[in-house]
Amino acid sequence: MLNFNNFGSYFSPNRNSSWIPIAKVGGFLILLGLLILILKEVIIAILAAVSIGVGVFILSVAFRVWRVSKYM
Repeated sequence: MLNFNNFGSYFSPNRNSSWIPIAKVGGFLILLGLLILILKEVIIAILAAVSIGVGVFILSVAFRVWRVSKYM
């Protein structure tokens, strides 16, 4: 478990310490950043698709209203 009191010990250049904990922290941060970027793109794509769908629906309703009012 990561404790804030010894968090700095992960990055201290001690000859007896291993490079593996530092590599794990770096790899985790890189994967977290990539995951945030991917999810951001997916969320934007979903919002754009919903907006386009609502816009097409509203235009079709407007066209139906125009067509009905044209023949009255």
